[in-house]
Amino acid sequence: MIIYSPLNQQNFLEIEVTEKIKEKNLKKFINSSLKINNFDIKKSDKIFTTYIEELNIYQIFILENDYKYFEFQVFELFYKDEIKKSFDLYLCEDFFCLFKNGSFYYFQRFSLNLPIEEFIEFLNKKFSIKIENYRRFDNNDFEKLKNEYLKSDIKTSFKPINKKSNYEFYFYIFYLIILIILFYSFYLEKITIKNSEFVSNDFVSSKELKNKYQFSSFYENLDLLLKKIESENLDLISYEFKENSQKIVLISDSKENIYAFLEKNKNYLLSSSFNFLENKNLYEVVIYVKLSK
Repeated sequence: MIIYSPLNQQNFLEIEVTEKIKEKNLKKFINSSLKINNFDIKKSDKIFTTYIEELNIYQIFILENDYKYFEFQVFELFYKDEIKKSFDLYLCEDFFCLFKNGSFYYFQRFSLNLPIEEFIEFLNKKFSIKIENYRRFDNNDFEKLKNEYLKSDIKTSFKPINKKSNYEFYFYIFYLIILIILFYSFYLEKITIKNSEFVSNDFVSSKELKNKYQFSSFYENLDLLLKKIESENLDLISYEFKENSQKIVLISDSKENIYAFLEKNKNYLLSSSFNFLENKNLYEVVIYVKLSK
């Protein structure tokens, strides 16, 4: 595997828009834009995007399966210990990029033909921002930085929009567990009925119907819950099922998504606790959900 992907016309696209696309429509918009521009996307390729609100544009980056990182991701090293609330400029021999509040924001290929002070002034006017910090790297320094990045344990905040959801995997596992429990329950019930001399046929029928109803009710609750988690772009970390409640641990890089999930489902929550994981730059919420009868 080649580690760093160079950016060129085959894996980079810039799209102008009139306003920011709603999160629920973003994947469709990106996929449509790629098709219109004749990009051949493989299932193994990862698609990344950033929205530059000052310019009303989306930048789309395609990381092919042969590569692991984009070159500009190495600048995440400068935010390993501290995330600064600022716009930072990084200049290399043939491209520059902007980081906003510690996260990658904008990329452009170029060759600098004017003094750095004039270039920064140009960018400040173009984006209506104030660039507070900048660093410049020649090829040798940049190669050293790339090697240092590979040795680090940084968890990148640059996430693909087409990553496979955990929903289907968890749903499949839960479904298997439920089937096993249901089968075992029916098996024990048959043994009990067979050995009992006082159980009537009517009672057996009602017992079976009750078990089927309980399974159906649990299945529907679980299915609905996972769909709600998916709709808010949250990641399910762990799940525990108890008799009348469910303990669920979720994470997200957006606290707004977590707040939205809690607000929409507050009538079903028994309790919740909210934490910020500084080492991962992620938000975590632990919730207890009551099961409807």
